[in-house]
Amino acid sequence: IIMASSLTPRSNEAATFALKISKAASLGKNYRVIVSKNYSELSERVAIFLCSRIIEKPDTVLAVTVGATPIGTYQHICALAFRHIVELSECHFMVFDEFYPDSIEKIESKNNNNSNSVPLRIAQILQDSNNDFAPHLKSLNRNLFNPAKIPYEHIHYPNPLLNPEQAANTFKEIALLRKIDIAILHCGTHGNIGWVSNTQLHKSTCVVETIEADPQQKQSSRWVVTLGLQELMNANEIIILAVNKNKAEIIKSILEDTQYSTTVSWLLNNHPKVTLFIDLEAASFLPQSLKMAPVFSVPGFEIIKEADWVTGKTIVCFSPHPDDTSISSGATLSLLANNNQVYSVIGTTGHRAYIPNTTPEERIRIREQEAREEAQILGAHVAYLRLPLYNRASKVSVDDVDIVYNFLIETKPDKIFLPHTGDQHPTHRAVVEAVLLAIYKILTNDSTINFARELYMYEGPWSLFSRGSYNIVSSPTAEYFAKKIAAIKVHKSQTSRTPYDKAAESLAALRGALVPEQDLSGFGEQPPQLGERVELFFHISISSTTEINHLLRLLEKVTAPTKLN
Repeated sequence: IIMASSLTPRSNEAATFALKISKAASLGKNYRVIVSKNYSELSERVAIFLCSRIIEKPDTVLAVTVGATPIGTYQHICALAFRHIVELSECHFMVFDEFYPDSIEKIESKNNNNSNSVPLRIAQILQDSNNDFAPHLKSLNRNLFNPAKIPYEHIHYPNPLLNPEQAANTFKEIALLRKIDIAILHCGTHGNIGWVSNTQLHKSTCVVETIEADPQQKQSSRWVVTLGLQELMNANEIIILAVNKNKAEIIKSILEDTQYSTTVSWLLNNHPKVTLFIDLEAASFLPQSLKMAPVFSVPGFEIIKEADWVTGKTIVCFSPHPDDTSISSGATLSLLANNNQVYSVIGTTGHRAYIPNTTPEERIRIREQEAREEAQILGAHVAYLRLPLYNRASKVSVDDVDIVYNFLIETKPDKIFLPHTGDQHPTHRAVVEAVLLAIYKILTNDSTINFARELYMYEGPWSLFSRGSYNIVSSPTAEYFAKKIAAIKVHKSQTSRTPYDKAAESLAALRGALVPEQDLSGFGEQPPQLGERVELFFHISISSTTEINHLLRLLEKVTAPTKLN
């Protein structure tokens, strides 16, 4: 399984729905509604959302459910764990519910010949050929626990070797001792969560008789032991998934439900932190009255928070080395890749990097492969310029300018991201010089060509912006910063030497903590609410060669960017 976003822009229909319902604040509730283009995109988005939480809290306790809806999410999580992008060994998992046989004798016969050892007991249950025994535990083991290599002692479940009442009581005690951090649920056809369909009866962990809960559906098991509303209300966070056309009517009903008559609507309106993830088909009946909250603005600054900040454009990010795109602007570019064509343009081969026991040719192959994997995670294309300047002490010549010029003529980007003029790394500054000279050449020789006149200069851990040298604050949600960190981590040849992932994470958190008060409100005043992490950029519009000359002068002086007075 490869975690990769589609490279095609999100459809206009999806963008329209994002405008209508992506901000829960506009609904006056504590929940958020996030619409994805399709099931695949939703599964990836939820997996990244969860992994961002796990990275922050490695011993996260997750309540997990069975069914077709969450399987895609579990596959993405397993893929991330396999690639060592997220570490699951400290996580604990609680099986949300479990079927029990219709005969007590079946339970007792199993109980007579089993060890009290937790790992051995789980192993025996999972290897049992009787498919109607602990089916949910077996399903989750196939789709999540086994491929993710979760230790048996970190899996908690209603004990199928006890009778249902005993199992419910012991499982309730486990839930009290091990509080759930995130519950991963999916919406049933009647707005139920699994077998929790009655907000009065299913208040806590309990035994549900299946024939009474759903008389229309024939069940092979008579009872279900399930967590209840109390355990869900005690969870720090809840995510609920709903996909496909058959959920459209119930989703519409849930979001219009003022009586909280279904389990899902009750949770949305009573739990303090719920995110509802739905695809376009499930969103197709949503009312037109749901509007997006007003865009927050600050004089002198532009705030980027939503994927529809720009749509249907070609965006190019010049990365002097193969890893600069993700380190400096990975979260923002990942956000923009939803609705635009994004290119990560690698300026140099990076073969001078220290990778022990390798030749320059081997180092080029390693670093360019890492750049491909990075682009895949961010949802971008990748291009390699292999500028000759790298082999002559970062001195720019006509051949470098021509290579960049030809690339710009071919792609005709609408927006260009690149390092800022105060960047002290000589290779970074050389690439910026080549880009600016190529734009100068287009302006003087081919002024009729439609190409980017919007530049966005980024900072990096080695060359920070000072106060007043940036005018764009980008605050994507946690899922995009998780993509950023994952993209940085694929550059193993570099992070094994220098922990750029930690440096980038720390810088984004520092900016998120200080920028709202430092620049967006004033010291001691109430700062605007942004995300916990932000990326900063300096934006300048190019109307003539005058702006290019201004930036070239700043670059020569190694001075942070400013607008031309």
